Amino acid sequence: MFGDNTWKLWVTVAVFILATGFATHQYQSTFGSRPPDWMQVREHESQPIEGVFHPDPAWHQFKDLVRTVSAAAELQCAGECTVQFIELASGRNGTVVWSGETVHNQGFDPLPKIERRLGTDPSHLLGYYTSEGSPLAFATSKYPHNDQQVLVTIHLDKPLAPAAGRFLISRENGAVFMGPDSGGERTIGLGYLRRVPEMVEACGVLLPPHATLLRYFPEATATVVSGPETMVAWISTDLKDNITLPSITYSSH
Repeated sequence: MFGDNTWKLWVTVAVFILATGFATHQYQSTFGSRPPDWMQVREHESQPIEGVFHPDPAWHQFKDLVRTVSAAAELQCAGECTVQFIELASGRNGTVVWSGETVHNQGFDPLPKIERRLGTDPSHLLGYYTSEGSPLAFATSKYPHNDQQVLVTIHLDKPLAPAAGRFLISRENGAVFMGPDSGGERTIGLGYLRRVPEMVEACGVLLPPHATLLRYFPEATATVVSGPETMVAWISTDLKDNITLPSITYSSH
């Protein structure tokens, strides 16, 4: 029935089928009909920053701060700049955190995407954007080595050339640390701001509409823009110390 070598081929095929079936059974027994969380990739569209008839005051303040930081980085010949900007709403926990950073392509081929690891729930992410505010698509998945972290893949609108850098923006909903509400006053700390030659850093806060700015530190190096929503910001090149902890106190009454 079989030639001298044909039976060996059929035995090999049979063993392969049995092994594949066993592996499939084990996989389904372990994970059910769905792949594990770390293998599930979800695609997202970034929310537009503002509509045609609905300008966003926070975006204009953030954009002006980025412009100032970029000019300071160019003057200092710094290769990177970062900006963190907190937009406070009327409620205690109603905040949007704006972040911007310089990303680089350190490889030898054009880079079509950027990956970041975050310790936040994907539902908090509002989106990723170019320096001009154009929305970028992105994908999220569980980080395989730490189920408390999320792997984010940002799809660039055009590949980043080798050795090139560009400024990217992200927005997310989140709570920020505030001191206890004392007599209608709230204090918010902005973390460390460092003065280093290779990077220019900036941080700022946009207060809720009609809130009153009471105090801010360090006062001498702060930029304050008054209006219906008051903005306070600091840039590392203006600091007198190498490390500073900016903070503001305001009243929403």
